Amino acid sequence: MAEEVDPVSLGDQTILRYKIWKKNSPYLYDYFQSKSLLWPSLSVEFLPDIERNDEDEFDYQRLIFGTFTSGASNEFLNFGMFSRHNEVSLRESLRNSLDNFDSVKGEISPLVLPSSKDSKNSNRSCEKLSIIQRIAHNGEVNKCKYLPQNPDIIATINNYGSVSIFDRTKHPSQPLSGTIKPDIYCTYHKDEGSCLSWNPSVEGELLSGSMDGTVVLWDIKKYTRDKDSLDPYKIFIAHDNGCNDLKFIPRHTSIFGSVGEDGFFKLWDTRQGLDPVKSTRLHQTGINSLSFSDQVPFTLATGDAEGQIKLLDLRNLENTIQDIKAHEESISTLEWNPHNSLLGSCSMDKTVKIWDFGDNEQPLKFTHGGHMFGVNDISWNPWDETMISSVGEDNSLHIWKPSKSIIGV
Repeated sequence: MAEEVDPVSLGDQTILRYKIWKKNSPYLYDYFQSKSLLWPSLSVEFLPDIERNDEDEFDYQRLIFGTFTSGASNEFLNFGMFSRHNEVSLRESLRNSLDNFDSVKGEISPLVLPSSKDSKNSNRSCEKLSIIQRIAHNGEVNKCKYLPQNPDIIATINNYGSVSIFDRTKHPSQPLSGTIKPDIYCTYHKDEGSCLSWNPSVEGELLSGSMDGTVVLWDIKKYTRDKDSLDPYKIFIAHDNGCNDLKFIPRHTSIFGSVGEDGFFKLWDTRQGLDPVKSTRLHQTGINSLSFSDQVPFTLATGDAEGQIKLLDLRNLENTIQDIKAHEESISTLEWNPHNSLLGSCSMDKTVKIWDFGDNEQPLKFTHGGHMFGVNDISWNPWDETMISSVGEDNSLHIWKPSKSIIGV
């Protein structure tokens, strides 16, 4: 069984901070729900599909997340679904639901819609996040990412460095006992896997990074069923002491960036040789995450183990645009909002922060303080420009949307 959150282990400061957050939450969010997980997750991602039911006025969305049991139990790739009303404001409902916090489950109660004389679904609760499919997984799910051209195809990388490809339509909603069978198995890395990135412009191309310092390019279209596993398409010797993150540049067919424990950012072109196009040491400590802006061309954000965020222009990496102490502890993930210029960051300091670096006077726009331990990953909702999901070491998954009056978007 997963360990319950021990109030003694949290410390007085964490408990006080959480109580303050809970008290103020009804005024900070336009939407919030939490899911208490049996085990922590290291990765979360909204899927791009949405089901809109005009009859009951609800939107239904899916997301993926994994398990991290440290070998104490079976591991799974999970598909979750949640719903929310697509017209009515949930501010008052959120205020009521926070008063009904379940301390045993660690969950906020389902949000109850305000009554409406015109709605046959008046006083109906928004459905809590539920797990609609579980796929048995070999090893911990360190990262999971959907294929942009087909979100039913999911890539994962585990603590052994193995990459697995799953077609969810070929797996039952609950795994058969003892059955672990990826649709494609990719093996090369010799150490723990850390990161994945699908090519948004070339279907089937996937990058994986590992703590062995290598980056591998895979092409799942080259897989044939007469082989036990897929062979690497290209192998890049990328970083000393481990590659922590990598991503393809939006709207580009072949250029990607990587960061590692050596403090370097490296730019690569898969059309050329196996050497980086650019290599620059940006931080004096390990860089944990990078993100390329989809809305502001050439803009790169990096986050390191000391909580520092840097903003740079890819055309001039020698001059930093912004350099701020963003978090008190190590940054886990950075992700630019796909709709606008907002940047999300999460950290082992138990917070998720939203930034707008176009505002030089006050770039920090929002801080989510609902996690009791470190936050491992975040994901922006592709159908809602300010909704985020976050997963933490406290065995929780949060789905939340800051108040529009606060964030200004």
